[in-house]
Amino acid sequence: MIENRQPAAGVGRNGDVWIFSHTHYHRGKRSSLSGPVRFLIEYFVPRSSTVVLVEQPMPSSDDLLPTLEIYRGGELISHRIFPRCLLSWWLPRSPRPERTYLRLKIRDLVSAAWFTVISLHFSRRADLVIGVECLNALWGRGMQLLGLARKTVYYLFDFSPRRYPSRLFNRLYLFLDRAATYSASATWNISPAMEEARIQLGYHPRRMARQLTVPYGLERMTEETAGEAPGEEIRLAYAGGLNDENGVMLLPEMLEILARRFPGVTLTVMGAGSREDDLRHEFRQRGTEELVTFRGYLPAEEAWNLLRGCHLGLAPYYPAETTKMFGDVIKIKTYLSAGLPVITTPVPPIARDVAERAMGEVVPYDASRWAEAVAELSRDRDRYLACRRNALEFVRGQTWNKILARAVAETFADGGENGR
Repeated sequence: MIENRQPAAGVGRNGDVWIFSHTHYHRGKRSSLSGPVRFLIEYFVPRSSTVVLVEQPMPSSDDLLPTLEIYRGGELISHRIFPRCLLSWWLPRSPRPERTYLRLKIRDLVSAAWFTVISLHFSRRADLVIGVECLNALWGRGMQLLGLARKTVYYLFDFSPRRYPSRLFNRLYLFLDRAATYSASATWNISPAMEEARIQLGYHPRRMARQLTVPYGLERMTEETAGEAPGEEIRLAYAGGLNDENGVMLLPEMLEILARRFPGVTLTVMGAGSREDDLRHEFRQRGTEELVTFRGYLPAEEAWNLLRGCHLGLAPYYPAETTKMFGDVIKIKTYLSAGLPVITTPVPPIARDVAERAMGEVVPYDASRWAEAVAELSRDRDRYLACRRNALEFVRGQTWNKILARAVAETFADGGENGR
């Protein structure tokens, strides 16, 4: 969603932006940049003189060799792959997606140095370096100390005080996170819960870089402020991974309770995952399988159009300490962008917005209470439509362009703690 082509505040059309990030690489195509990085590219390329992008494939990728892309004047002018002969012998064989490999962290630093030397032929100095994950942010700080960067950002999509089972690896992770948070010009957190968690861990607030909340943005949203409230039919939607972390095993019991009171209730499930077979079995056991439609993973546009035909979006995150407690969850924002009031648990930080802005219900992880929340919201037409209006009002300020414009302007603003 391109809203305008104005220069990025603090960077300007003559400014250069460098981005070091991870990526997923499948079937010969690097098309799934990690988290919001694709939108960083879409935002900065038309607004900056030169954009340097260093991509470091994650363990789930088909190829683990980093790549470099350089954009100038809105066009891709150079694409390079790290020399296979220098690195292939070092990379892990058949890496497991859920694991973190020390060798890949070393690869990230080596590739950052290699591509920095190459990129200096195209961009002598960066106005802004964005490092996704702590090692990339620390590399950006090194560029700043060498006079190669004006401002550096530590951009983090997920965070957990206990990210790794190994105490040694977890301490190293927190040590690097602390170092990146102290040394950057600004830290872009996907949610305010990350800053709160760091302070609870004992990070010194006055040494921390300026903490800015830069959440997931939206690509699309409905313009229909007036919507259809539930009537004889109550069309529920779940979109996302079918796993324990997302709390999907609450849905069968909830639907069974609702079906006793509302024969017209249905549930559309968009997604797949490790619990799909168990979920189908539970619906069969409870006699509600005919009320459920499994659609699998769908293209974003198709899924969004399906959501617009539903009444309520369900996000039953399981109450456990995971990255969901500290990150932003695009599922809920997607529901809101389609005009759906949301029912969720208190797990994700955006649950605060859902409650405070009256965009739905925040309910503990209990099937009976979820069924009651669905019933109450569906039967109170005025309240339902008010939740819908509040949702659409909220998402109008959640486009990627507006979020990134604010983040860049605040990063380059004078003053503030550690505004290097």
